Amino acid sequence: MHLTHCTIDAYGPLRDCTFEALDAPVVIVYGPNEAGKTALFSFVQSMLYGLYPPAPDRHPYAPHSGAIISGEAGLRLQNGDRLTVQRRLQSSPQGQLTDDEGHTRILNNETLPPVTHVSRSVYETVYALTLGDLVTLHEQNAWAEIQDRLLGAVSVDTVRPARAVIGELDDEANALWRADQRGTPEAQALHADRERLYRDLQKARARDEEMRTVHQKRADRVEQIATLEAEQTQLRIAQHRDERLRPVYTFLKQIEQNEAEAGDLSPYDHIGDPEQERAALETDLDARADELEQLREQRTTHQKALDARTEADDALVRHAADIAAWPQRMERIETERATLADDREAVRRARAEREQAAECLSESWQDDFAEAVKTLRLSELRTRIQAYTEAAAILREARAEAETLHPDRTASMLPVWALGGSGGLLLLTYILTGSTLALSVTGALLVAAGVWGWHAKERATAHAERLDALNLERKQSEATARARDVRTLLDALPLPDERLDAPTPALAHDLQQLQQTVRDVEQAQARVEQRRTRLADERSAWTDLLSTTHSTDITDTHDDWRAQVHALQARLDNAKARIQAAQDAEPVLPMVEARIERFQSMQDTQQAEHDALCALIEDLGAGDWDDGVAELASRRAAAERAREAHERMRRHHPNWKELRDEIRALDDPEAALAATDEERVARSERLDAVAEALQTARAKKDEHDRTLRELADQPTMAVIESDIASIDAELERVRTERDRLTLLATLLREADRAVRTRHQPDVMQRASTYVSTLTEERYTRIEWREDDDRLVVYAADRTDPQPVSAPISRGTRDQIYLALRMALVDHLDAGHEPLPMCLDEVLVNWDTTRRQAGYRLLRAWEDTRQVFLFTCHRPLVEEAREALDANVITMPSPPDA
Repeated sequence: MHLTHCTIDAYGPLRDCTFEALDAPVVIVYGPNEAGKTALFSFVQSMLYGLYPPAPDRHPYAPHSGAIISGEAGLRLQNGDRLTVQRRLQSSPQGQLTDDEGHTRILNNETLPPVTHVSRSVYETVYALTLGDLVTLHEQNAWAEIQDRLLGAVSVDTVRPARAVIGELDDEANALWRADQRGTPEAQALHADRERLYRDLQKARARDEEMRTVHQKRADRVEQIATLEAEQTQLRIAQHRDERLRPVYTFLKQIEQNEAEAGDLSPYDHIGDPEQERAALETDLDARADELEQLREQRTTHQKALDARTEADDALVRHAADIAAWPQRMERIETERATLADDREAVRRARAEREQAAECLSESWQDDFAEAVKTLRLSELRTRIQAYTEAAAILREARAEAETLHPDRTASMLPVWALGGSGGLLLLTYILTGSTLALSVTGALLVAAGVWGWHAKERATAHAERLDALNLERKQSEATARARDVRTLLDALPLPDERLDAPTPALAHDLQQLQQTVRDVEQAQARVEQRRTRLADERSAWTDLLSTTHSTDITDTHDDWRAQVHALQARLDNAKARIQAAQDAEPVLPMVEARIERFQSMQDTQQAEHDALCALIEDLGAGDWDDGVAELASRRAAAERAREAHERMRRHHPNWKELRDEIRALDDPEAALAATDEERVARSERLDAVAEALQTARAKKDEHDRTLRELADQPTMAVIESDIASIDAELERVRTERDRLTLLATLLREADRAVRTRHQPDVMQRASTYVSTLTEERYTRIEWREDDDRLVVYAADRTDPQPVSAPISRGTRDQIYLALRMALVDHLDAGHEPLPMCLDEVLVNWDTTRRQAGYRLLRAWEDTRQVFLFTCHRPLVEEAREALDANVITMPSPPDA
């Protein structure tokens, strides 16, 4: 398996990183300290095995900025298949795996299928080797460390070696029981505790016998105390009858007599002085009658205010805002009327201007022309006129040039004819006279005539060709077509033919003026119509308002619109006044009604009280008011005497209620309270004797109770026997647990031996090959000696083995431990997908020769396994890249760099 690329969105210190050049047998990862090399290895491991721990707040590489851990990695398997894995840790881990055909599988946080043959913990322990791992192996028992961490744990996912577990099981079993009696095992301590408990059991039997004796003595004292307390109670009861009950009994008799004389006064409790109360009631009744009369008058006034309010008043108030706005609207209406007249005058002027502008037409203006004028595209007209103007100018220029190309052909040939004629005459002279001069001149003249004729012909040919090049017919057709384009655009308008045959910009200007006047007319007419519509709407709104407010009768009494507005406002003011009066009366009227009802009820109540008072007092006096008043006063005086006697009794005897209850409990109170002085003295002396005897008996009982508590604080026979049974059960548990632990230790030893026997030979064979390569055959074999549990190597020049420890050098031991690690990796990947291996600064302490040997060994993995070399040393990067033909990626600088 090769890592081909990776993209890290956020992972620890790495943010927005992309590493493309990874698909190589050896990848050198270079960067300074704290640049994120360890984070990169952890990211690769997370892509293979998932994100652990699967919670953002507990993940060690969660970014401090709060960004979400996420990234992507590309993988190339040994068979050539390519995979892309994406993982993300938000509230829970998410992941997906995509193959080279685009098929996607949801991973969640599962391990990739090609790496399931090696667990996450084994990968982290075996496939990642740092310089610190080698140092740890040097400082501890090296071979034991290799066995426990590498060989002993390759088949299970565990974090503890079998040797440590077996040792702990043996220690725990020996702590429970030992056959050699060495130390103080738990079983020996339990036997000693059981012997001590048997001695305590004998002491508990003696304490149990003593407790039974003390219990009997205490029971006798309790019986004696009960007898004395009963006698003391009877004596005290008798003493109460004389010392406490007789005075209270006397008060009770007095109270009873006075209460009988007073009788039942509860019907008169609400009456103070009958004369005063009757006078007060009569005065209140007169005042209540006056108040009711005033309230009834107020009710009549408020009811009239409510009845005066009409639906028309409510309608007016509902539209108060509309009515209040009409005076201002009337001002606008007057202004609108004045403006309407101005707009009508503007329409007349616009039409006159339109008639004047229409003089450019060949006919008088008709309204049917308006649409054609408004839709006329002046820009298009100007463009077409400009096109005609340019075509006409070109035609004029061509015609002028053609005129210059038509010279008089006869005139152009005159010199030829003249020279020819002169030559003919001279030739005739030569013939007649035979003069050679005449012949010579004749020849010259004929040659000159020929030359002149040839030049005249050439000029005529050139003029004809230039005339053809001017193409006057085509230019004439072009000018005619451009004029026709203008005519086509203006076909809907009656225009003079002479202006259409030769259109000029003045035509466009005249039509523009006409178009503007047409629009001015329409705009002026539109303004007039708008003002008419607005005035009609205002009139309609006013009519609707009058109808809504039930005020249409205003139009019958007021012809002027403004007067109608003022009249409606006056009605509104009156309606507001009536509504306000009604609104003021509406909440007050129920209150007045309530007050009337309340005052009427109070009057009825007071009248009833007056009648009831008179009836009650007169009944008491046998129908006479004055006798009734006197009888009530006499009975109240008797009640007061009873109250005073009761008050004295409470003052002298605060517990009079208890004493009263005791008196009522007596069968014959008068007889029971008749003791002599001698009987009272004798009863007092017996009470003292009984109290002294009780004190002695209670002291003896308390002494017995203390003895019983002291004996009860000691362990009982049942408790001790229970403790002995618990120790016996614990001894049985110790024997069983010791046997179980011994059996587990034995099973683990056998399992550990089987695992080592299975894996160790192959690992040692591979390691021997790697050691031979690394040491350049100085050491040829490595093996483990079971007799002394030591790791040894065989040198090429020696027959006896050497332990892997001093005096073998530190560098050589590093090579041996690296060879063991590489052999174990090959062993784990046998028959499976070879997983990438990470070496962090492993070669930094090696000399050049050893490093070259290490490079040779890594080259042996080029076809099977990908190796990542992490380093912060630039020279080592250059050396390794040259030796291994490796790809180099550079980590970004740390944030504080």
